[in-house]
Amino acid sequence: MNMFKKRLVLLVGQPGSGKSSMAKYLAEKYGFTIILVSDLIRDYAKEKGYKLKSRQDYIDIHTLLLRDKGKFFITERVMEQEGLVCVDGIRVPAHIEKLKQQGALVIGLTAPISVRFERATKRAGLLDKKTLLDFELEEINEAKNLDLFVQNTNTALLMASEYVETAGSTRSVEKLIDEILTNHRI
Repeated sequence: MNMFKKRLVLLVGQPGSGKSSMAKYLAEKYGFTIILVSDLIRDYAKEKGYKLKSRQDYIDIHTLLLRDKGKFFITERVMEQEGLVCVDGIRVPAHIEKLKQQGALVIGLTAPISVRFERATKRAGLLDKKTLLDFELEEINEAKNLDLFVQNTNTALLMASEYVETAGSTRSVEKLIDEILTNHRI
């Protein structure tokens, strides 16, 4: 049996869907190492002197990172890790597919856009948009890009093998995550 299958969980979802909260839960309860894709992007932006002020900035810098360091830079960083690994915020379809081929479990986290917007606006620095409509338009614009090496959260969500609705209580969401891990013998 491929041991990689037993140790890698990818959390995909739109901003505010609960990826970071569930990654933290996996780390605390099961000892997962968390890889935040946004941290890799922020580190690259800092190295190059770029400012990250909007969601589109993250997408653009992510694309530059992959052009500069290689199309599979993110997946290579993930595959270097030992033990239980949770990737928070992977949104490039080609990366997800490559990791799925290695046995990764992909969990799609969803919530109504109004819930996600409320959560996202509470986190300083995540969004530069001020209205729900702007938030929604960003998601629509992102979904138009069909390049498999560019962030597309809608496509990433379609690649999930399990889905969890995160609008409920934290405990109920954690219970669903526990069930998924048990069912997949992780």
